[in-house]
This record gives sequence, C-alpha cells and structure tokens, in this order.
Amino acid sequence: MTRLVYVLLFVLSFLYAGSVTAKTADSYSLTTSSITGTSALLSWSGSGTATSFDIRWRKVGGSQWITTSAIRANEFLLTDLEAGQAYEWQLLPVGSAIWLGSPATFTTIYTCYAPYTYSPSSISATAVQLSWGTSGPTSATTVFTVEFRPIGVTSWSSTAFSTPYNNTLGNLIPGTTYEWRVREACSTFSTIATFTTPACSVVNAGVAPQATSAQFRFDQTAGIAYSLLWRPQGGNWTTVSNQTNSYPPQFQLTGLTSNAVYEYQIQPVCGAVKGTPTPPALFTAVCAAPTSVSLLTAGSNNATVSWRSTYKGSYDFSYSLQYRPKTSPVSSWSVASSYYNTSYTPQYDFYASVSGLTPQSQYDLRVLTTCPNSASSAFSDPPISFSTTSCVGAVTNFYASSQSVNSVYVNWSGSSDSYYATQFRVSGATSWSQVGPSTYVGSTGTTLQNLQTGTEYQWRVATYCSLAEAPQFTSIQTFTTIVCSPSRLYNVNAQPDYNGATLNWSEQYPGTNLYVVQYRLAGVGSYTALAPQTGFSANLTGLANNTAYEWQVAPVCDANATSYSFTAPQTFTTTCRQVAGSLYSSGNQGTTRQVSWSTSSTNYNFTNTYTIRYRPQGSDWLSQTFVSGSSNPTISLSALAPNVTYDWEVARQCTAGLSSTFTAGPAFSTACRNTIYSLTTSYITATRATLGFASSDYNITYQLRYRLTGAPTWTVVTLTNTQPISLWD
Repeated sequence: MTRLVYVLLFVLSFLYAGSVTAKTADSYSLTTSSITGTSALLSWSGSGTATSFDIRWRKVGGSQWITTSAIRANEFLLTDLEAGQAYEWQLLPVGSAIWLGSPATFTTIYTCYAPYTYSPSSISATAVQLSWGTSGPTSATTVFTVEFRPIGVTSWSSTAFSTPYNNTLGNLIPGTTYEWRVREACSTFSTIATFTTPACSVVNAGVAPQATSAQFRFDQTAGIAYSLLWRPQGGNWTTVSNQTNSYPPQFQLTGLTSNAVYEYQIQPVCGAVKGTPTPPALFTAVCAAPTSVSLLTAGSNNATVSWRSTYKGSYDFSYSLQYRPKTSPVSSWSVASSYYNTSYTPQYDFYASVSGLTPQSQYDLRVLTTCPNSASSAFSDPPISFSTTSCVGAVTNFYASSQSVNSVYVNWSGSSDSYYATQFRVSGATSWSQVGPSTYVGSTGTTLQNLQTGTEYQWRVATYCSLAEAPQFTSIQTFTTIVCSPSRLYNVNAQPDYNGATLNWSEQYPGTNLYVVQYRLAGVGSYTALAPQTGFSANLTGLANNTAYEWQVAPVCDANATSYSFTAPQTFTTTCRQVAGSLYSSGNQGTTRQVSWSTSSTNYNFTNTYTIRYRPQGSDWLSQTFVSGSSNPTISLSALAPNVTYDWEVARQCTAGLSSTFTAGPAFSTACRNTIYSLTTSYITATRATLGFASSDYNITYQLRYRLTGAPTWTVVTLTNTQPISLWD
C-alpha cells in the first residue's frame, strides 16, 4: 500500500512539472508609462494565464536587482526612483522557471532646473567654501550633491549638503586647480566651475631688524600656518611655530646681539604637509638706514626724492629728510619731515617733496630711519646731490571774462611751481594796482573787483619763483568793462493792487546785482527812494487806491555813487486787482455744482476774499462770500434748481465796499439726476407687497408707480423721505 502511494505521488509531480515548463513559453508585452522624476508605472499584457507576478528592477548597469513578488495585477507603480536615471526591469509570472525576455528600459525625467554656481566665498590652501543658487524653493529635506576633482583626473569625488550656502570642502591639495559641479536630486548637474587653492608657500617674506630685535613679516594665506627658522650665522637652527597675532602677520625675536649677523627662513605648513621654506637670508641686528636714495624730479623751487627701506610695510618705522644748499662756508641742514609710502611703484618704497628751494642752486639731501623706541639709523651715505632749474616764468593763454559791470575774472596758463600776482590799471594811467601773489603755488587766476564801468584796463601777470624774490612780468594785456546804463534793463513792468504794487525788471548778463528804485504820485512832487535792491523786483506798500503813480529803476554801477541813471518813468494806477482767472465748473450732482478758478502767481498762497454770484439765466443774482488761501479755490453751490442753466461770476473783495470787477465763468446746467438703485420686492402676500429702493441723495421727493401686468394705466404715489433707503407697502 505504501509503495502504491509513492508511485502516485511521483506521477503527480511529473505532471505538475510539465505545466510550469509550458508557462515559460507564454508571451507578455512590457510597457512603461507615467514616468516622472521619482516614479514609473510598469504594466504588462499577454497570452499567459498567470494571476500573480514577480518583477525586478535596477539602474541600467547596476549589479543588484530589487524584486517585488506576488503582484496580483497587471501593473505596478515603481516609486522612490532617482531623477534622470536609466532603469531596466523584467517580469516573472509565478510558476515560470525563468524571467521573461530581455529587460525593458526607461529613464526618469528631471523635474527641476539645475543649480547655478557662485564664485567661492573663501579659498585656503586646503579648503574652499562653495555656494550656489536654485531656481525654485528648497526645504529641510532638500539634498544637494557636489562632485569635484583636480583638473585632469577622470573620476569625481562626491559629497552631499543640505543647504546651498557656504559649504566647506576640506582636505584639498594646495596649489591645485579643481573643477566642481552640483545637482539636486531632481535636476541635472550645473555647469562645471573651477577654483584654485593657493600654493603651500611663503609670499613677500621680509625682516625688519633693530639693534637687539627683529620682526619677520610675510603675506598671510588662508589655511597655511608658518614656522620661523633662525640662527646666528653658522650656528644651530631654532624653530618658532607661534607667530604673533598682528597684521601683517609676523614673528618677533628679541634679545639679539647688536650688530651680529643672523640668517632666517620662513616655512609654510599646510595641514600635515610642511612646505618648502624660503631660501636662507641674512640680516644684521641694527636699525637699518634707507638705501637707493634718488632724485625723481627737480623744479625751480622744489624737488622730489625717493628711497628704499628694509622696513617697507612696517607701520611703526618713520623717516626724516635733511637738505642744505652747497655753499661755502657749509650751510646747516634743514629738515623736511613729510613723506609718502607707495605700494604700487616697484622702483621705490617711499618718496618726499622738498619745497622753498632757490632756483638754479645745488643741494645735498640725506635720509635716516627712526625705529621703534626712538632708535635711529645712520643717515644714508653719501648724501645725494641735485640742482634746481631756472625759473622760466612762461605765461600763456591770457583770458579775461566779465563777471559783472565792475568785476572781471582773469586767468592764464603757467608753471605748477611758481607763484603769481596780477597787476592792473586804467589804460593811460602810470601806476599799477596788484592782487596777489597767491600763497598757493601754481594758482593761475583771480577776480579783479571795484572796476570802473565802460573803461579800458591794462593788466599783466607777475611771476615769482619764490615769494622772497623779485617777480618777472609778462606783456601787457587789455580788457574793457561793461558800460553801466539803464538801457541794460528790460521787462520793466508793474503789477498794482489797491494799496500797493510789485515792480519788476530784468538785466542783461552780467548784471550789476544792485538797483535803486524811486516812485511818486504821477507828475507830482519829489521821488521817494527805496533801499537798494539785490533782486529783480521791489514791493511798494501804503499806496492810495485808484491813484496814478510813476516809478523808475537804476542799476548801481558804483557802490559809492550818490547819483544814478534811471530808466524812463513807468506809470501804473492802483486798483482792487482781479486775481481770479481760468474759471471752470465741475461735478455732476444734479442740484449741486463746484465752481473753481486759479489765482495769479503774484498772489499765490495769499489769503483773498471773493464774492461769488450766480443765477438762473435772466434772473436775479444770488451771492456768497468765500475766503481762501489756495492758489486754486473751489466752492460748492447747492440747492440749485434742477434742469436749469446758470450763469456765475467771481470778484475779489479787497476791503469793505472795495472790490474788483467780476469775471464770468462758463455757464453750467443742472439736472434732475436719477439717484435710485437696488429696486427690490419682498414680503409678497395675496393683497400686499413691500417695494424697496436705495438712493444716493437725501431730502428728495420720489414718484412711485405700479400697475397690473398688461394694464394700460399706472397708479402713481408721491413719496417724501429723508433716508437713502425707502420701503413702501
């Protein structure tokens, strides 16, 4: 019996194995759709009868498959993918012995733009800070991938950051150019950018020795530490690793032996790597004198010299210059203490200018260094010698320009190391007046004042090589001042009012800028003179109304003058002047209207009283009084009759009983304006209804009419209501 059971089991197992093999021949078509940056829909269809499937997928070229089993459907949504990556997948119907066919492939899409890189914010020998920008928002879960490599290297190094700002890459190689790029998970890589780390070296190393100490200075490079190696010449080396915290960076040695010779090196240290030290250099423990003292330029009364110094870039050292003329007996030294540091001229380190020299003379000059603690070096030796040039005094390009009727500006071209004065006189006179010399060397212009009008003058320039010497004179030049005459005045006019007037005039350029005005009753008595005016107008007050006056104006040609040449008399008559103009009306309020006008400029911001009168055309006038300080007064006329044309006028009221003439504005028409809106019907019963409406006007009478639909006549009701919303039953 037992044997029979085993035989049956064997036969059944054989039959089942045959059906699985058949299923491997089933055909399925694989489709990938709905592809995004992180997902794809995998689907399949075919002739097989399987009801459960396994799928597996991986990045194209990957070594490990990821499998999902027992899918009881004909599609599967694959998620958590990477954007912009190529994937492949296969299908296995459950019961089949092999995965069907070649893998199907698809590529996820990018869903955001690539970042854009910024220049590094800081670079050291072994590290760099990188930043980049994005076109869209980021979040706490955003991850950026940065790849970098030395130029020429094939493979990329990679690291991840969660922020686009000030991300540090460390452990870099000094003196190396890198290229780098960055991407978000949803984007392609940015354009490749580059940066270069500084070399592990020392830049601009130097020593500033003194009698018993020395400072060692160099340019600091981020990411590099420094060590000082020093020794007495021929002795044993000593290493100092800690530099002082100063700028520029330095090492400080003390306790040196005065006048002893030492040698030193500066070694860079870049992380765990020690760079090549500077070549050994010698120095002597002494306050060093300037070297290479040279003449840069020499003029007739000045010279500029330059020199080099061991202490260039050290701010606690100073210099003193001494100079003297070559005379017999020997003159004493003079001191010139002002000097300048230069960092952009490689030929020298410092320069100074010496002034007040004598033309065509020989000088000696020397320089010394003052070290800290008031120690000084010896003077540069031997002193340099130089000669000043002759004082040529060449003056050209004479020019004269009138500034007013009694002043003229004169100028010329000359030398930057000479002093100048100007002499002038009326043509034909024998003596000269002089302006200057200026205390500023090279000043080549001045203004001559208090001149006679309409007069020819002679002038010349006096050149001084030094203020202690006699001048040299140029040839004589001439100019003629402007004729001072009332004919230069124009636009002479008056704007009278009832008790005063504004007088106006203009003058041709250049003007006198000072004027005398006089006035009187027309043809009666003597003139009354106003105080001199500096502008082009004057105000008269306290005048009688409706009275004729005459006035004159004269330019003041001489501040000491007692008589003047006036313009021909001008006349005006006082009156209550109308200042309203450009009248217009506005508004569309039915029975309300705004009327406006502009005031003349001379009364801008002055408070005026106005009389406004208005009437239906052909009727009697109604009037209002209105006070305004505006340049554009506006008044509202209300309670007007509807559908009527109105005339209106404005007059200025100067005093009680004294007004200007009326000026008419354009006529306007009122209207019975329909102000009703929002008609409603509510609370309807068999015998009544509530009718409602709104109105933008108050205190208006309304007519309401109603009828049966289709009826020929209306029932009319008159309503008087003081509220903007009306209800009627």
